[in-house]
Amino acid sequence: MKSRIAKLLDGSLVFIKHNIWAGLITLIKAFAQLILLKYTALQLGQSGIGIFGQAFSVIVVLFAISNGGITNTFITSVPSLRIGSEAHRRLLAVTGLWGLTAAVLLSLICWLFGDRLATRLFSDSQFQIFFYIIPVALLVFSTQAISQGTLSAQREVKKIFFCHLVGLLFGVIGYCLCVSRFGELGIGIGAVVFYFSQAVVFSLYYLFERKDDFVALMPRWHKIEFNTLLGFSVVMLVTGSLGMCYQVFLRTYLNSVLGMSWSDIGDWQALLKLSEISMSFIGVTISTSYLPTLSGIYDSDEVRTFVEKYALKFFALIFFSCAILIALAPIVLHVVYSKDFVKLAPLMRWQICGDLFRLGSWLFTYFFLAKLSLRFFVVFEVGTLIVLSILSLAFSHQWGVPGLIAAHVATSISCLGVSYLLFKKFSLNSKSWRVK
Repeated sequence: MKSRIAKLLDGSLVFIKHNIWAGLITLIKAFAQLILLKYTALQLGQSGIGIFGQAFSVIVVLFAISNGGITNTFITSVPSLRIGSEAHRRLLAVTGLWGLTAAVLLSLICWLFGDRLATRLFSDSQFQIFFYIIPVALLVFSTQAISQGTLSAQREVKKIFFCHLVGLLFGVIGYCLCVSRFGELGIGIGAVVFYFSQAVVFSLYYLFERKDDFVALMPRWHKIEFNTLLGFSVVMLVTGSLGMCYQVFLRTYLNSVLGMSWSDIGDWQALLKLSEISMSFIGVTISTSYLPTLSGIYDSDEVRTFVEKYALKFFALIFFSCAILIALAPIVLHVVYSKDFVKLAPLMRWQICGDLFRLGSWLFTYFFLAKLSLRFFVVFEVGTLIVLSILSLAFSHQWGVPGLIAAHVATSISCLGVSYLLFKKFSLNSKSWRVK
């Protein structure tokens, strides 16, 4: 009995230690983003923040396509494989095939259509240089994904943290230098430098740590490993890039169709970035404490009891945090951006209200992920994004930036209501859950 208790305690300590480091990784990423936002706001104002959002969203979409599901494939496969085995080498070869194919295709698109993309997405053909230099970063994105996936599978969270720390340090410095030298055009160049720096650090670590793996990355076709990678890639493209594609499309629509300036778009982007940063911390908390516990409960009555108790504590904490942010909205905008953004305080308060409802819905959507299926979860998230897109287009045409905030609030309320009703339905019937 004692040895069993000791093992449970050791496992709990490892779990807590792992999640502390995961939280620190999220913290330094958020802090780096805040530095970039502050510097951009001080140097270029609201228009700079608008272009910032567009450039970084484009990079994230290309990053998701280039990496596919490489990281998650390695996280799930490496623990069951012996490093250096034939199966491991086949996985590396397929990864090399995916990375090279994606890099070549995306590079051709950027080089051939860079001028058109710049005019379409940024309303300025000078931003074609942004698309011309992106292929340089694409060459190392896949290697970063392999390195990060392998380290995650081996629970080497300290190494992941320090790789991120060094990469973010060089990325922030490089971004600030680009903006200082080239102004608004430097935002696009700096965005590439920011992600390229992190990819290089991970790739160099992997090169010195696992030299033999680089030889195994020679592209080759293996059907089973490719199908595994393709499955994770589809999920990654849906969950990781659709939201950013929506943002890129919406900014382009606001700028090209509605004739809104980048300064006006920057107002919306400023509020959106604050939401993304704050919600990222909540996401880490839920995924590391709520989701694992929920996944381990198999009785329907216990599941409902657990979710209800957790929901009460969760809503109390989030409501208190949101109330503080609502009260301090002008100060937050001044500190994070500049005094020119303080006028957005009323809209920020409504944005926070929308975030509150959206965060509440996560308690029920994570039930879909833990007990139903990944497909159900993805379909629900895609449906939510479609509703948000329709409302955003309709409301922005009528009211501009305030309409975008109204669309966010309306979608979040709807999402909370629908997810709760689905939870009530499926939590009563454990037979509808996937196999334990």
